[in-house]
Amino acid sequence: MLLFTLIFSTIIITAGLSVIFGVSFFQKRNIKSLQNSNKDNFEPSYKSLFAPSDEEIRAFEREAETKARMEKSESEQKIRLLESERLNEIQKVWTVNPNKNNSIELLFLAAQSKSAETFSKTARSVIRVWQQGSLTNLKAVELAQLIESHIWLLPQKERTSGINFWLKQELAELRRKSEESK
Repeated sequence: MLLFTLIFSTIIITAGLSVIFGVSFFQKRNIKSLQNSNKDNFEPSYKSLFAPSDEEIRAFEREAETKARMEKSESEQKIRLLESERLNEIQKVWTVNPNKNNSIELLFLAAQSKSAETFSKTARSVIRVWQQGSLTNLKAVELAQLIESHIWLLPQKERTSGINFWLKQELAELRRKSEESK
């Protein structure tokens, strides 16, 4: 009987231990699978106390874009100012010695200003000097072609502006004078 009790208690202890180990194994396995599937739920996301919010980041980006646009417009303005000064210098030289080459350079620089008003003023002065007889090496049709070809260097918006309307009329008159003199 002692042998029976000893075998019986060994079986019960072994069965109990295997149940305890089995249950603990399955619980650990279930906990690991839950942690892996819901990792975001178990790991708290901490945010730095000094990190900027999304709204602050957008405000910084808008500020940087505004600053970049301002710098670009300032640089474009400086370039236009330099081109305007160069155009004024060429116009002074042209006023002293108006000839075909200087007229071409003057009209080119005026067209490069991308301003219909600047180009119109320059073309008006070239036509006035031609009408006074100072540009003897240019025929009326050549002058009209020269001015018209430089109009095409202006941006589309400036080319179709009302400022150039009178210029187109002047060019038509120059061509008519050229045909009458033939």
